[in-house]
Amino acid sequence: MRLITTVFASLLSILFFCTCKTQPDVETVYKSLKAGEARIIVSIDGDDFYPDDSRFSGEVTVSPNTVHMNLFDQYESNVIFSLGDEALFAKRPISRPIVVDQPSAGSVMIGRVNDRAKRTGDGFIMTQGDATVESLSDEKVVVRLSGKTGNFNTMRDPKTWKSLEALLVYKRPKLMMRGDTTRSLLY
Repeated sequence: MRLITTVFASLLSILFFCTCKTQPDVETVYKSLKAGEARIIVSIDGDDFYPDDSRFSGEVTVSPNTVHMNLFDQYESNVIFSLGDEALFAKRPISRPIVVDQPSAGSVMIGRVNDRAKRTGDGFIMTQGDATVESLSDEKVVVRLSGKTGNFNTMRDPKTWKSLEALLVYKRPKLMMRGDTTRSLLY
């Protein structure tokens, strides 16, 4: 009986480890990109949101109190990421809570086109969680998101929220420095 229990527990453990998705490795993703390309790996309720071959590009705007990104891929998918605070760069890496009712402090929009002819698609807003800017430099930008997201039409109803995990890696991004911004903000 003990042998059967041990074998069953071992098989269950192997099944569990085989079905779990591993977190993408930043360096592996970075090495797969060309200069000016970003990869955004998004999982909503455990399902991949963007195809593996999706490559984004766009602007990363930095000012003394904000970090803003507006990125598009070859399929017209769009990600808009924004963090703002008077003390945004006081501690690095930047890590901020995202709350649906405080978009000026931080907001994330994730969208994709499903039918180009009909101009329909899916749009999600990050409703709750954390955004961490692990790296912000001329060489690379790395952002991790973890929390909840809601469809654009139902984002105010927590019963409709889904889990969100995301990694954004941008190789040699197009950086725009605004206001009194100096390169000293980069890390």
